[in-house]
Amino acid sequence: MGRPKPSLIQGQFIAHRLDMLESESWASLSLVARRILDRLEIEHAHHGGRENGKLPCTFDDFEAFGIRRKSIAPGIAELVEAGFLEITERGKGGRVGTFRRPSLYRLTYLPTPKAAPTDNWCSSTSAAGAAIDRGVKGVARPAGLTRAV
Repeated sequence: MGRPKPSLIQGQFIAHRLDMLESESWASLSLVARRILDRLEIEHAHHGGRENGKLPCTFDDFEAFGIRRKSIAPGIAELVEAGFLEITERGKGGRVGTFRRPSLYRLTYLPTPKAAPTDNWCSSTSAAGAAIDRGVKGVARPAGLTRAV
Protein backbone atom coordinates (compact mmCIF):
# COMPACT_ATOMS: atom_id res chain seq x y z
CA MET A 1 0.00 0.00 0.00
CA GLY A 2 1.19 3.47 -0.88
CA ARG A 3 0.52 6.76 0.75
CA PRO A 4 -3.14 7.74 1.14
CA LYS A 5 -4.53 10.26 -1.33
CA PRO A 6 -4.17 13.82 0.01
CA SER A 7 -7.88 14.46 -0.66
CA LEU A 8 -8.95 11.49 1.47
CA ILE A 9 -10.26 12.39 4.94
CA GLN A 10 -9.80 9.73 7.60
CA GLY A 11 -12.63 9.27 10.11
CA GLN A 12 -15.86 11.18 10.70
CA PHE A 13 -16.11 14.75 9.39
CA ILE A 14 -18.66 17.49 8.76
CA ALA A 15 -18.43 19.51 5.56
CA HIS A 16 -18.95 23.28 5.60
CA ARG A 17 -19.62 24.83 2.20
CA LEU A 18 -17.59 27.89 1.24
CA ASP A 19 -20.67 30.05 0.62
CA MET A 20 -21.83 29.31 4.18
CA LEU A 21 -18.41 30.10 5.68
CA GLU A 22 -18.29 33.39 3.76
CA SER A 23 -21.84 34.40 4.67
CA GLU A 24 -22.66 37.30 6.95
CA SER A 25 -24.79 34.92 9.02
CA TRP A 26 -21.74 32.73 9.76
CA ALA A 27 -19.41 35.68 10.35
CA SER A 28 -21.82 37.22 12.86
CA LEU A 29 -22.04 34.15 15.11
CA SER A 30 -20.73 34.53 18.63
CA LEU A 31 -18.15 32.15 20.06
CA VAL A 32 -20.84 30.53 22.21
CA ALA A 33 -23.00 29.87 19.16
CA ARG A 34 -20.03 28.35 17.31
CA ARG A 35 -19.26 26.11 20.31
CA ILE A 36 -22.89 24.95 20.40
CA LEU A 37 -22.66 24.07 16.69
CA ASP A 38 -19.41 22.20 17.38
CA ARG A 39 -21.12 20.14 20.09
CA LEU A 40 -24.11 19.36 17.87
CA GLU A 41 -21.83 18.39 14.98
CA ILE A 42 -20.03 16.00 17.33
CA GLU A 43 -23.41 14.55 18.31
CA HIS A 44 -24.25 14.21 14.60
CA ALA A 45 -20.99 12.31 14.01
CA HIS A 46 -21.65 10.03 17.00
CA HIS A 47 -24.92 9.07 15.32
CA GLY A 48 -23.09 8.15 12.12
CA GLY A 49 -24.37 11.24 10.30
CA ARG A 50 -27.82 9.64 10.03
CA GLU A 51 -29.85 11.31 12.78
CA ASN A 52 -29.95 14.99 11.81
CA GLY A 53 -33.30 16.29 13.02
CA LYS A 54 -33.18 13.94 15.99
CA LEU A 55 -29.91 15.06 17.57
CA PRO A 56 -30.32 14.93 21.36
CA CYS A 57 -28.33 17.33 23.48
CA THR A 58 -29.00 18.48 27.02
CA PHE A 59 -27.80 21.58 28.81
CA ASP A 60 -25.60 19.23 30.85
CA ASP A 61 -24.03 17.98 27.58
CA PHE A 62 -23.32 21.55 26.45
CA GLU A 63 -21.96 22.44 29.89
CA ALA A 64 -19.67 19.37 29.92
CA PHE A 65 -18.36 20.61 26.56
CA GLY A 66 -17.25 23.83 28.25
CA ILE A 67 -20.15 26.19 27.57
CA ARG A 68 -21.38 28.20 30.55
CA ARG A 69 -24.91 27.13 31.47
CA LYS A 70 -26.34 30.66 31.40
CA SER A 71 -24.96 31.14 27.85
CA ILE A 72 -26.58 28.04 26.34
CA ALA A 73 -30.16 29.29 25.80
CA PRO A 74 -29.08 32.63 24.27
CA GLY A 75 -26.59 30.78 22.02
CA ILE A 76 -29.27 28.38 20.80
CA ALA A 77 -31.66 31.30 20.17
CA GLU A 78 -28.92 33.07 18.18
CA LEU A 79 -28.39 29.98 16.01
CA VAL A 80 -32.11 29.56 15.38
CA GLU A 81 -32.45 33.25 14.45
CA ALA A 82 -29.42 33.05 12.16
CA GLY A 83 -30.91 29.97 10.44
CA PHE A 84 -28.25 27.38 11.29
CA LEU A 85 -30.30 25.40 13.79
CA GLU A 86 -33.85 24.19 14.22
CA ILE A 87 -35.26 22.79 17.44
CA THR A 88 -37.33 19.86 16.21
CA GLU A 89 -38.57 18.83 19.64
CA ARG A 90 -38.40 20.84 22.85
CA GLY A 91 -37.01 18.93 25.80
CA LYS A 92 -38.48 18.69 29.24
CA GLY A 93 -36.41 19.34 32.31
CA GLY A 94 -37.27 18.21 35.77
CA ARG A 95 -36.03 17.13 39.13
CA VAL A 96 -34.45 13.80 39.86
CA GLY A 97 -37.05 11.08 39.61
CA THR A 98 -39.36 12.99 37.25
CA PHE A 99 -39.70 12.47 33.51
CA ARG A 100 -36.99 14.34 31.59
CA ARG A 101 -36.07 14.33 27.93
CA PRO A 102 -33.50 16.27 25.90
CA SER A 103 -34.33 18.73 23.15
CA LEU A 104 -33.78 17.41 19.63
CA TYR A 105 -32.03 19.51 17.02
CA ARG A 106 -31.53 19.75 13.24
CA LEU A 107 -28.53 21.41 11.63
CA THR A 108 -30.12 23.18 8.65
CA TYR A 109 -26.98 23.02 6.50
CA LEU A 110 -26.84 19.19 6.61
CA PRO A 111 -29.30 16.69 5.10
CA THR A 112 -31.75 14.68 7.16
CA PRO A 113 -32.46 11.01 6.41
CA LYS A 114 -35.47 12.09 4.32
CA ALA A 115 -34.62 15.55 2.98
CA ALA A 116 -31.86 17.74 1.60
CA PRO A 117 -30.44 20.63 3.66
CA THR A 118 -32.81 23.60 3.91
CA ASP A 119 -29.97 26.13 4.33
CA ASN A 120 -32.16 28.52 6.33
CA TRP A 121 -29.06 30.62 6.99
CA CYS A 122 -29.22 31.86 3.37
CA SER A 123 -32.36 33.86 4.07
CA SER A 124 -31.23 34.98 7.52
CA THR A 125 -28.61 37.59 6.65
CA SER A 126 -31.03 40.33 7.62
CA ALA A 127 -31.68 38.59 10.95
CA ALA A 128 -27.95 38.25 11.60
CA GLY A 129 -27.36 41.87 10.65
CA ALA A 130 -30.26 42.95 12.86
CA ALA A 131 -28.72 41.06 15.77
CA ILE A 132 -25.47 42.92 15.19
CA ASP A 133 -27.26 46.26 14.90
CA ARG A 134 -29.13 45.60 18.16
CA GLY A 135 -25.75 45.04 19.81
CA VAL A 136 -26.39 41.43 20.87
CA LYS A 137 -23.77 40.67 23.49
CA GLY A 138 -20.88 38.65 22.07
CA VAL A 139 -21.82 39.31 18.44
CA ALA A 140 -19.37 41.52 16.61
CA ARG A 141 -19.07 42.37 12.94
CA PRO A 142 -15.70 41.15 11.60
CA ALA A 143 -13.47 43.80 10.03
CA GLY A 144 -14.27 44.42 6.40
CA LEU A 145 -17.72 42.82 6.48
CA THR A 146 -20.56 45.11 5.49
CA ARG A 147 -24.23 44.47 5.90
CA ALA A 148 -26.32 44.32 2.74
CA VAL A 149 -29.10 46.91 2.76
